[in-house]
Amino acid sequence: MMYLVMFFMGITVYAQEITIHGKVTDKNNDPVEKVIIKLKNSEKYTETDASGEFWIKAESGQKAEVIHINYKTEVVKLYEGIRIRISDQPVALDNIILKAEPFDQIAHSSIINDGIKAISQPRNVSDLFKDIPGFAIQKRGAYASEPVFRSFKYEQLNVMYDGGMKIINACPNRMDPITTHIIPEEVEKIEVIRGPFSMRFGPNFGGVINMVSKSGNSFKEGISGNIESGFETNGNNFTGRGNLRYKANKFDLELNGSYRNYGNYTDGNGSEVPSSFTSTDYSVKVGVDPTED
Repeated sequence: MMYLVMFFMGITVYAQEITIHGKVTDKNNDPVEKVIIKLKNSEKYTETDASGEFWIKAESGQKAEVIHINYKTEVVKLYEGIRIRISDQPVALDNIILKAEPFDQIAHSSIINDGIKAISQPRNVSDLFKDIPGFAIQKRGAYASEPVFRSFKYEQLNVMYDGGMKIINACPNRMDPITTHIIPEEVEKIEVIRGPFSMRFGPNFGGVINMVSKSGNSFKEGISGNIESGFETNGNNFTGRGNLRYKANKFDLELNGSYRNYGNYTDGNGSEVPSSFTSTDYSVKVGVDPTED
């Protein structure tokens, strides 16, 4: 009789396994999804849904591990209606080494627009390529010119503006090429990516040229601006430019205007070379920060 009683008592203890419902939240009491609830010394586990809730068959009081890659692992005793609050787990990364490749390899980023050091004012953006190795300038008239990179030109080069805007020539004869559509003073640097492939911009036959404009993130909050002008005696060349900026916490607005009036160039022999032009350019840029990140 004694053996029989002990046998039934064992069955009763095993039968106490129930479906336990619980919820996992963070320190702000917000639900945490994809948290693994794994029973100790068992292969049985479940995970929380979008509302942080979970269901698992276990004995009341049985220990379980609460696991998530972004939070500290906790060990808790399960019971019906349990509420588990987990703490943040800082992610430690090893040191990351950034290595600059030689100029003739993968890519090169060159700061090019320094108005103080400039000997002459650029006629258009293509003049900014003169000091970058590998580039030549092909004239397209008195005003227009465009860069040629290692004999690659035209649509063989993928010319971008701020990494996201593809610029197309406005004229079949290329008298108004890509580089005449941007105010030179707006360009902060030019990124050159050599070769037919790039992770950022996809495949291209001759390479990628990305003209990066000055970022509004560096501006101070409030209203600011500047006015610039320049004059060159050879050709009576006049350049004028104005810039007005407004920056708030989540919003910024920038207005740019440029005027150029260039006369004919006189060479070293005193001969006048027809090269006069007048151009007026303007741009409006708006930036919005949708989140803190």
